[in-house]
Amino acid sequence: MTILYVLTFLLTYAMGAVLVLTIVEQLYDETLGLTDWFVLAVWPLVVAWYLAEGPILFLIHRLKTRRKRA
Repeated sequence: MTILYVLTFLLTYAMGAVLVLTIVEQLYDETLGLTDWFVLAVWPLVVAWYLAEGPILFLIHRLKTRRKRA
């Protein structure tokens, strides 16, 4: 279960990096070469991940505690 926690947090940091890249790209008017479709595709994924992260971690915790009881 610890591996799931680590993977979840690594994915969260990766999404944060993508989020920062898209913000920088928009501020500096495509200096990074990212296109608008990339930005439009990435933002909903990042927001969905940040909304889903809490319930995912809660489910991992529930599975972990359920195994200890059994």
